[in-house]
Amino acid sequence: MRETKIIQYLKEATGYSTKSQLAEQLDVSPRTISTDIKTINETSKKVGFQISHLRGAGYQLEILDKQLFDAYFKQLFQEKRQELLNPTERKTMIALLLLFANEYVTINQISETLAVSASTIKKDLQQLKEELMANELTLHAKPYYGYKLIGAEEKRRSLILQLLRNEVPKPQLTVEYAAFLEAFDEQKFRNYLIQMIRQYDIKMNDSVLDNIVLHVILLSFRIKQSNFIKEELHLFQEAGSYVELTKGITSYLAEYENILLPKNEQIYLSQQLYGKMLAVHEFAQYDKLYSYISQALSEIDEKYYTMFNEDQELKDALTLHVAPLLQRLYTGHQLENPIIEDVYTRYANVFTITYEFIQLISDTINVAVSKDEMGYLAIYFAASLEKKSQEEIRRYKKIAVICATGGGASYFLKTKLEQIFVNAEVRTFSVMEANGIDTTVDLIISTVPIELAGNRIPIIYTQALLTEKEVKKIQKDLLLIQENQKLTADLDKQLLTLFSEKNFLITDTTEYLSLLKARADRLEATGEADSGYTELVLQREQLVDTVYQNGIAGPHPMEARAIKEGIDVIMLRPAAHFRGKQIKLVFLINISNGHLFLHKEISRLMIRMIDDQHLDTNLDKIKNYQDFSRYLREMIKKG
Repeated sequence: MRETKIIQYLKEATGYSTKSQLAEQLDVSPRTISTDIKTINETSKKVGFQISHLRGAGYQLEILDKQLFDAYFKQLFQEKRQELLNPTERKTMIALLLLFANEYVTINQISETLAVSASTIKKDLQQLKEELMANELTLHAKPYYGYKLIGAEEKRRSLILQLLRNEVPKPQLTVEYAAFLEAFDEQKFRNYLIQMIRQYDIKMNDSVLDNIVLHVILLSFRIKQSNFIKEELHLFQEAGSYVELTKGITSYLAEYENILLPKNEQIYLSQQLYGKMLAVHEFAQYDKLYSYISQALSEIDEKYYTMFNEDQELKDALTLHVAPLLQRLYTGHQLENPIIEDVYTRYANVFTITYEFIQLISDTINVAVSKDEMGYLAIYFAASLEKKSQEEIRRYKKIAVICATGGGASYFLKTKLEQIFVNAEVRTFSVMEANGIDTTVDLIISTVPIELAGNRIPIIYTQALLTEKEVKKIQKDLLLIQENQKLTADLDKQLLTLFSEKNFLITDTTEYLSLLKARADRLEATGEADSGYTELVLQREQLVDTVYQNGIAGPHPMEARAIKEGIDVIMLRPAAHFRGKQIKLVFLINISNGHLFLHKEISRLMIRMIDDQHLDTNLDKIKNYQDFSRYLREMIKKG
């Protein structure tokens, strides 16, 4: 596997690659790279290549017999693709091949394209049937001909866009679409579109721009293939600037790409544009929306102990986003979010708030928002929380630093802290002088354990020689103190206290929701979670599941119900599956209302596990809670 990556990396490289570059790329030692290349060169000449080395420059792949090497590399790539594609990606590839095809496609054709067995393709097609039906498309089978998709062109395009943007980093494209992409000057069209957007004073972010570019490219390809929208569409009165923008795009495609958009396709494009952007002259009609948003944020603040309604930038940004969202709903279109899975993993702490915000807005304007749209909204809330955290740190004006002896270490610590607390006066004290710290001090940072009689000042403990990791930990401990309303906190220790042997299970149960229900019921029965916890956890999973990448899940309730905070850990052997996603490790989260920062740090801990290159091996080694605890401490230590 590693040898394959080396060959592919060197094949794509434009010049020599150093041993260090290869080692960094593959996350191994330079010695391992030397050994691997020696192994490759033992047989490489038989298949038409060798890896040469030039002292001071590095390694380069030399092709000795192009025909022999091309055949070898094709086989190598197919084997690699078969090994790397997970079931979800494989089904996505099959769906794209069928969506792009105008004629019937046989199982053998799909099998050869993806280098996967015919029996596997048959199983995937059976599963795809239901997913396609959910998108109003039918998978039609005809003996001796193969399979073909039947459904409206609009539904077909919508699913293609969704799959291209969300599912697979480098999807297998049909030869025709790949050739079209090669010929279409995307950068030239993008520059033209930006110019038009400025001309009509239209507001949009980069993600929306990418969305529109991809949409126009796909629309152009489908028209070139004579796949038109058959349903007769009608122009709506509100179109305004979007019709003019459509005319400009139509002229561009005709002049530079030799593609003529029929009238019906122009109306369709106008509808898409109308649902993805907002013209400046239309702002006035959204005054009511702004007041609805303020009211919703006020209710959220009261429930979750936040201060979103005080964030003017957030309110403006939400209005700017929700306004075109309403337009999209008007035409039945919503944005696809290409980073949705990352958003869900990193900002799980604000998704409940996002959902609640949508529900509060829905009471007034009847919104039905997709998972992807929720992802965009969640980013706004996460950014607001992050900004608030930085504001909290800046409000400390007077800080006392306690060191065992003072001297150089004390001065070094003082200098580093002044870089964090830029608005604060930082003074150093020895342990003997600690009782002389007056009540005007906002914060105490100490390198040694101290006890101060009648102290009401928050204390954070750290090391004398601060590393970047320790600097970040100080900031996190401070935010935890504010969230917990306590005088001291240690994030690493608080994370560890959430786990316990009694809340740890290794099971062979593979029915995910049944397992969640049983474990959540148990937390209610033991008095760790209040009544309704189970129902709210299952409601959250059914709405938008919390199964993340690499088989790690972080289910939690729609509304906090913790009596005693904790995380119930479940290891599944064999892995379970839910909505096509594999589940190997579950963190059933049970924390108190308003603990958004703690939830964020739990998510960060899960991300460290997701990013662990040896995750499967490390999980296989865990036979009991003690093994899990050792792995957990390693992950927390990585910070």
